[in-house]
Amino acid sequence: MGLKIDIDSKSFEINGLTKLVKTIATMLGHDVGSKQKVCEAKALRTTQLIKLQTNEEVKKILNGELAYDLEKGLVHSNIDRCAFDMGRIMPTFDPNEYPDTLSGKNDIRKDSNTFKAINLAAEILSESTTKPSEEPVEEDWFFSWREAASGFSSDYMKKLWAEVLAGEVLAPKTFSLRTLEYLRTLSQDEAETINKLSSFIIGSRVYTDAKNSLEANDLGFHGCLQLQDLGILQGVNSAGLRGVFDSNLTSDKQYVTQVVAKNLIMLLFSDVKRNFSPSCYALTKTGQEIMNLSKLPLNEAYLEEVKSTIEKQGFKIVTHLLAS
Repeated sequence: MGLKIDIDSKSFEINGLTKLVKTIATMLGHDVGSKQKVCEAKALRTTQLIKLQTNEEVKKILNGELAYDLEKGLVHSNIDRCAFDMGRIMPTFDPNEYPDTLSGKNDIRKDSNTFKAINLAAEILSESTTKPSEEPVEEDWFFSWREAASGFSSDYMKKLWAEVLAGEVLAPKTFSLRTLEYLRTLSQDEAETINKLSSFIIGSRVYTDAKNSLEANDLGFHGCLQLQDLGILQGVNSAGLRGVFDSNLTSDKQYVTQVVAKNLIMLLFSDVKRNFSPSCYALTKTGQEIMNLSKLPLNEAYLEEVKSTIEKQGFKIVTHLLAS
């Protein structure tokens, strides 16, 4: 998705990518509309060209092999930092367009890290179908993000900071300043460990009765203790916590529900006075925010083991696959 050209109607779809363009332009003191106007002008020019060229030329244009320049005509595609890909015009951010962006100095390495993360965020948002909130990204948040993201050069960490920016553009206040500071102190190995945990989270909890699945993925007691030391989990070095499911919370419906990935899990109660209190570890507030970054699916073996342990206690579990 993103800034999208419609060949027939010549209309443009406004979403997270457009909001990112405006956010970066506003925060870094650039002309808010200039890049957008350039991209739209190039898109319209390309649209007109498509109607005039042969089918073979159209195919090459849509595949990104060729582009149209008013002076040079058909040329190999490299449209002045606006990539043309199957009809989508996507702006690219360059540090040279925003001089002295870091503490009044042109720190090449930091600027490079920052803008690589911004461009990755643009790619993420160009594929997003989520409608962004109208609430703007806070200035203090953006400059804290910029300072933090500028310190990381590895591809993995740049992608992580890009996900943070994209998530905040779509829904401001998704990631707190405290979480930004936390992420700033993480190593790549620690970030990867936290990301792995996301496949074992149901309702902000890790169900410890699913021991086989957890231990098979290095998330037994010692693995979870490490995650507690990292500030992601709580209750590990004690007797654990109890996640109370009370049928009375749903009145006479006699079930509680939990959305997990694309599954809706329903815990059915035969006795409305009966509660279910599984042993678990819980995510901290920081842990809950960081889980928003993960795109990993729920571990199926873990889900089946959780369901099995619950059913052994006399409860019934029903799982429904939600529509995409």
